[in-house]
Order: sequence, then C-alpha cells, then structure tokens
Amino acid sequence: MNDVWSRVARALGRRFGQWREDVLDRVSRTDRNEPPASPSFRVLFVCHGNLCRSPLAAGILRAKLASSGLIQRVYVDSAGTSDANVGRPPDWRARTCARRRGMRIGDHRARQFRREDFDRFDWILAMDESNRDAILGLAAGPQGAGKVDLVDGPGSGVPDPAFGRMRDFERVFAQLDVAADRVVRQIAARFELP
Repeated sequence: MNDVWSRVARALGRRFGQWREDVLDRVSRTDRNEPPASPSFRVLFVCHGNLCRSPLAAGILRAKLASSGLIQRVYVDSAGTSDANVGRPPDWRARTCARRRGMRIGDHRARQFRREDFDRFDWILAMDESNRDAILGLAAGPQGAGKVDLVDGPGSGVPDPAFGRMRDFERVFAQLDVAADRVVRQIAARFELP
C-alpha cells in the first residue's frame, strides 16, 4: 500500500512542478531567443526531443555569452532529431534547473532539426552519438557534416535525463555548464578575444 501512495505522491509532485513552471513562465517572459541584428556566428544544440538537454545547453551558453560580451555576435538555438514534441515547452525540470540559476528557457518551443539548419548554423553540437548520427544522416555533403560535433560529456556525450529524476537534470546541467565554457572559449578564439 505504501508503494501505491509513494507513486501517487511522485505523480502529483510532477504535475505540480509542471503547473508551477508553466505559471512562472507566463508571469515572466524574459528569455526571448531573438537573434542579434547581424550575428557573426550561429550555434545549434541538438538532442532527441528538444525538451531537456538542448534547451538547457542553449540557455547556459546564452548566459555565458552575455557575461563574456559576445551575446550580440552569436545566435544560439536548439532543436531535436524527433518530431514528437514540436511546439512543446522544455521539460519543467529543465526549466526549474535553469530558473534556480537565474536563467529562463520557458519561451523556447521544441522544433525538429531540418536539413536547412546546415545552412543556417556554423556549429551544430549533438548531445550524444545517436543524435549526431541522425544529424549526419541529413547532411548533403562533407561541408555540412564538418559542422557537426559531439558535446563534451562522460563517455559518448550527455545522457538524456528525460526519464530520470530532478537530480539527473542537475547532473546534466553541471555537465552542460562545463561544456558551455569550452564552447565560449572556442568562440572567443574565433573572434580573437582575450
């Protein structure tokens, strides 16, 4: 009987967390992902559903670019290899992780990676090997494929926390935070900044 009640409590907790994040997103719309007037460089993060890892990575990178003074020169976006979640906001746990650190990702709506993204973006960062392979399967040639890299993470990229708990999202956030530092350094080197 205790097992049933604990499952009910977890389900209600998830529902309340989702509702809370939806309300907070409606109240404060401050995370608009507007491209700069003429960005010099464009980065795209890609995961499977575009609800957890890639919106978090994009939010983290935007925050780091803002603090390094590069935000007006770089456009950051995210997409998913699947079309299952198109139009949905990020997972409430991803939004909670971002919000706890002063970032907002709630305005993002999931979209599917498209072949045109090879033309629109300079650097495409896949969250794991499966996503990288799906992206490369759409590449028209070596020029497009040359834009694709794997995000740094343990083993073969960053694990998907979608079916995990809040602590899994926190772990993924920490991994993406470190990876974003590397991305900022590489972008700064491209623009020859100190």
